[in-house]
Amino acid sequence: MTKYISEEFTDEYLDKLTHEYFYLIGAECGSGKTTAIFEKLVPYAEKNNKKVLFLCNRIFLKDQLLEKYLKNYDKENSLYRFGNLTLIMYQSILGFYKKYYQVIMEEYDYIIIDEAHLIYDASDYDYGAYIFCHYLNEQHNVLISLSGTPNSVLRLGKYINREINILREVDRNNNNMRNIFLVDNKEEFLDLRMKYLNNNYQLLQLISRTSQIDGFKKDFDAYEVACAVSKHNKEAKRYMGAIDEQVKDQIVSNGKLVCDALVTTKFLDVGVSIEAERNFVICYECVELPNTIEQFASRVRIAKNLPFHVDIIFYVKRPYKTHIDDLKEKLEDIELVYTHEEDYAKIIESNEKYIELFGGFGEFETGMKTVKLEKINPITKAFLKEKIEYYEQIHDAEEAIEYFANMFSNMYPNAKIIKQKYKELKNILENLFKEGQEKIELYGSQQTEFREEIHSLKYYPKHQKYLPGLKKIKELLIKSNLEYSLTSFQIKINGERPTVWEISKK
Repeated sequence: MTKYISEEFTDEYLDKLTHEYFYLIGAECGSGKTTAIFEKLVPYAEKNNKKVLFLCNRIFLKDQLLEKYLKNYDKENSLYRFGNLTLIMYQSILGFYKKYYQVIMEEYDYIIIDEAHLIYDASDYDYGAYIFCHYLNEQHNVLISLSGTPNSVLRLGKYINREINILREVDRNNNNMRNIFLVDNKEEFLDLRMKYLNNNYQLLQLISRTSQIDGFKKDFDAYEVACAVSKHNKEAKRYMGAIDEQVKDQIVSNGKLVCDALVTTKFLDVGVSIEAERNFVICYECVELPNTIEQFASRVRIAKNLPFHVDIIFYVKRPYKTHIDDLKEKLEDIELVYTHEEDYAKIIESNEKYIELFGGFGEFETGMKTVKLEKINPITKAFLKEKIEYYEQIHDAEEAIEYFANMFSNMYPNAKIIKQKYKELKNILENLFKEGQEKIELYGSQQTEFREEIHSLKYYPKHQKYLPGLKKIKELLIKSNLEYSLTSFQIKINGERPTVWEISKK
């Protein structure tokens, strides 16, 4: 990181913030958005006799913020108060007693929504997104949203009655990512992880199911290994032992990872900071959305001028068709109730008395089936459509590894993308060169031998009867991202003009 948000948060800058806009600080993960709020905006507000309400979206993050900024807080219900600052979980506002917290929100001059992309990105299980936007529309305070993956916040624009004002955009070059390995072979994935640990890297891995924890700990039994699971997870007691709790507490209290490797679910995917004291490798053994992938990699923070870096190992898998079908079934259930958003608004209006009394949408008969209206809100519907489209693109891609290569190239343009499926191709090319050579020429039978070696790698399953030609191999080298290029030219020998292939190191 070379640029931090707090450097921009001067008094003059903060003076200009008004209640006319829905502000978005969409800066890259790790650029100090939360730090700027606590260390610049909160003191500025206190100096001007104003109050700040900070909403966070993960228990782990809440605990880390309380430890760092609100050690001497007073707690009232789900509110943590210290001076002019109050912290509350986003989920609490949408909990059992919504009306109470809706009134509480009106007391504050500033409302800060941390990890605001999760309002949209978690709306397929955290169903309060629509009613939360409704609450925001009734506020008259300064609203500031924070997110390192801001596109999902922009998707909320149609549900919020203020214009979104982007204060800072993501700088894709402001990060510490170095190499990204895309691996579609499980054994290679496991071997590569072990090589990193053997080279004194610390390792952080995201998984989708707690059942994967046992295998992870077994693989690294020679190292100090821990897991992090939410206390609300029904398997938490089984997996979170004394050592695991100590590791978690150290992350919360001082931002340090005090073990060699940590495996975790999405419990740790946003907000939490782990300060690097050596090089890190981030591993993925799950199929997740791009925002989750980027957010998780950014849990590791490297301070200015420290010589460390972060590498990524991504196990390329296609999503299960059954999972896609389950999502489609959810979407079909919504579309049975209404097609257009105006229709949803009419359903809500017809149950206005219930909402007024209890502050929630509840269960209602729609004429077709009994539904919980919060679960079928338009934001959840829009997100489900987007999620299905993403999973189907990966599932149907001719080569899933190419899909993820493009995704990571856009995410981290300065990082080197290494496709492990081309490791054998790289070995073939390296064996052609003698020490000190930068380019070689292949003639007649040498070209045939080279084509046969490429053919043996089975990169062309639809054309296995034929040896790949010059054009196919050139395309393969470009796709592989290896540092080699292939050209051809003709020479005149004894009245003939044979074609010569020239392979060069870039």
